[in-house]
Amino acid sequence: MNKDHYLERSLMSGWEFLTGDIDYTCYGGKWYKQIDDVVYHVIELINWHDATGDTDQPTYNVELQEIDLSIADIESALNCCGWINDETELNHALVVDSVSSYGQYAPMGNWNGNNYRKLLRQAKNESRFIESDHEYHSYMLDRPVNQLGSTACEYARGDFTSALIRGLADNTDPMYRIMGKIQGLSNDDMDQIDESLSDFTLYEDCKK
Repeated sequence: MNKDHYLERSLMSGWEFLTGDIDYTCYGGKWYKQIDDVVYHVIELINWHDATGDTDQPTYNVELQEIDLSIADIESALNCCGWINDETELNHALVVDSVSSYGQYAPMGNWNGNNYRKLLRQAKNESRFIESDHEYHSYMLDRPVNQLGSTACEYARGDFTSALIRGLADNTDPMYRIMGKIQGLSNDDMDQIDESLSDFTLYEDCKK
C-alpha cells in the first residue's frame, strides 16, 4: 500500500492498512487500530456493486469490528485462511486479519451509502466513542446483532446457542422451535426450557 496515499495521510490517519486491493474503492479494503493489549478495531470497506453485481443498492458498506484476541480461536482462524500456526512467522496484523476474515468479531457498527469517505469517518468516530466511553462500549456489546437475538459479545465468541435458549424460554416466536429442531433438539428438550432461562447466556462476560 502506498503510505503517501491521501486516505492514509488524512481520513484514515491513526489507522493502519490491513489488507485489500490497492484500489479499495472499487474492490474493498480493511484498516485496523490496536485498542489495548489484546483488543483491536477493524474497519472494512466493501463495494457492494463489485461484491454482489447488484447495482440497485448503495455503492458502499462499511463495518466496524471489535476483535478480542484473548477469546478468539486463533488456530482455527489461521487454518481457515491457509496459514500455518508457526509463531516465528506470525505477526499481529496477520492474526487480526485472519480472525476478522474468520468472522470471530463483535459487530460494532454497519453503514451503507454512496460516499465512502463519509462512511469511513462515521466508523472512525464510532470507534473513538466506543474506546472512550466504558458504558457505551458495554451497551454495544450487549445489544442484539442478528435476527436470532445473539448479542455482539456472544457473536464474537461464535455463541448462537444462548440466543436460541432465550428465544425458546420466551416461547412467543415459532422461529425458535424451528431453529431448535434444526439444531437437533426434540420437542421434549424444548418444552423443558422455561422462562427462568430468559436471561441465559453461556459466558459470564456476556451477562448484562
